[in-house]
Amino acid sequence: MTEKKAQSSREKLGKLRVAMTAAGVDGYIVPHTDEFQCEYTPESANRLEWLTGFTGSAGDAVILKNKAIAFTDSRYKDQIGRQIDPACFETVIIDKNVHMHTVIVENAAVGARIGFDPMLVTPDAMKGLLQACRAKRIKLVPVPENLIDSLWDGRPAAPASQVFLFPDSIAGRRAEDNRKMVSGEIRKKGAKAVIINKPDSVAWLLNIRGDDVKHTPLALSYVIAHENGKVDWFIEPSRVPGGICAHLGSEVTVRAPQELEKAVTKLGQDAAREEKPVLLDSDRASVWFKYILEGQHAEVMESEDPIVCPRARKSEQEMAGIIEGHIRDGVALAKFTRWLDETAPKGMLTEMSVADRLESFRREDPALKDLSFPTISGWNDNGAVIHYNVKDNPEKNKKIEGQGILLVDSGGQYLDVDKKVAATTDVTITRAVGQPRPDQVRAATFVLQGFIRLATARFSQGTRGRDLYYLATEAMEKNGLICPHGIGHGVGCFLGVHEDASGLTPNEKRSKMPLMPGMLVSNEPGVYFSESWGCRLERLQRVVKDGFAEDGKTEMYRFEVVTLTPFDKKLIDPNLFREDELQWLNNYHKNVYRTLAPRLD
Repeated sequence: MTEKKAQSSREKLGKLRVAMTAAGVDGYIVPHTDEFQCEYTPESANRLEWLTGFTGSAGDAVILKNKAIAFTDSRYKDQIGRQIDPACFETVIIDKNVHMHTVIVENAAVGARIGFDPMLVTPDAMKGLLQACRAKRIKLVPVPENLIDSLWDGRPAAPASQVFLFPDSIAGRRAEDNRKMVSGEIRKKGAKAVIINKPDSVAWLLNIRGDDVKHTPLALSYVIAHENGKVDWFIEPSRVPGGICAHLGSEVTVRAPQELEKAVTKLGQDAAREEKPVLLDSDRASVWFKYILEGQHAEVMESEDPIVCPRARKSEQEMAGIIEGHIRDGVALAKFTRWLDETAPKGMLTEMSVADRLESFRREDPALKDLSFPTISGWNDNGAVIHYNVKDNPEKNKKIEGQGILLVDSGGQYLDVDKKVAATTDVTITRAVGQPRPDQVRAATFVLQGFIRLATARFSQGTRGRDLYYLATEAMEKNGLICPHGIGHGVGCFLGVHEDASGLTPNEKRSKMPLMPGMLVSNEPGVYFSESWGCRLERLQRVVKDGFAEDGKTEMYRFEVVTLTPFDKKLIDPNLFREDELQWLNNYHKNVYRTLAPRLD
């Protein structure tokens, strides 16, 4: 039997346009995301990659009758240019002035019908699209069956991993208590139920995990949580072992995914009859739910996923497991940095071999279940590409030789049930090979100075991440250096490496949640010199209580760094530090040594 020839982008576009005509639409939106709005998607949901060849983690495409446009952000500008066929796709880089919906309006005809899969778009995204398209009377048309799925020969099967328990002893909360908390929030708002779309929220609610997605231990599934505390969990029953059903109890009903539409329809009917709204997170749920509920004349109340904030605040048990997980990660990093410092000057390493070796050190600990994201290993100019992934760009795999700067951003997912360890790690180290130039030392020192000023912040209850952002950027900006990204994001407990919390960014949306004890956030200032080198210094830190303000009433908080790995002293000029900054750095290094030394030879 001869192997079937792979279709070209031109052939795929031709078939998609035929399908568009049959569906009665003039254009079609192909997002990167999946039905669960996940950051990392299963292979069966990589529709954008199938159509365009682009493998980045952020992007969309809009296919019109006479034009195809692929979108991504500045992180993937070079990558998308290499991976897509420029004869088939025009590339647009999204920024604060250029959005997908503005490009649709510019290119689509007056009165055009643009199709989309309502499972892949949130109500918030639809709101922006509708507003932009109104001027040209462009109509957005939900297409029930995804057009890509009908064309994708050999599409991988949907994930079907066995669900496993995340023990109460590590979570610090019983699933029953989580359900009571959610039902309390539903009743407080006078609602009938809440639909939970995000698998990481489902995982937290039910104290379960899965292996459906690379790098994030999720079981892709939906939940309808009711005002009476009962939960309908939509996942293939064969994936849920009997022991888990017994553990969750009779208040949790496992239902096949095929029942979801019928269940949402009935929920809408019941809610309309009782004149109670259904809660839906307009930024995290699929607009598909909204359409069905409103089709039954039910009120849909926009309400943040009730699990987002409590999930961000780790329990004492979770934090104990996180701290131990970071010690284990620190052991692997210590072995790696010693190996790197001894081996790199010989000129025999590559970016890819460095990433592989770091993973092998982590895998010496049997608690490592996966990396928390694909390792970024960038030598010199590749280190200036913020989300560079050498595995996706093997043709750019640089040899590490001579003098230069290596940036390595990596992390692991750890779970050791017997020792009550569960952690998601995320750390960026920047190491000099050979003697760094004075300008490199100076720039890296200002980045570290920003890191220290944020790490040592003391702040009052109610402070948001955006209120502290300037602490990490002031030293850099005063010396003409600009950090082009947010300084910090939330991190889960054996969950997503990027989790909702109070982001350390000026972005209002990402930093609206106040910083609270138990939160785990990254601290990662960086500077990047295009086509030359980059420096990012990332460690994770937790929010802890630190007494009261002078009024005796307002709680004060501070950060405590939990990542344990030294900064490269070759990239530090101590003369640029204040005395308190130098003291913090010395104390941090002493703590790293005291903690890790007993576990190393």
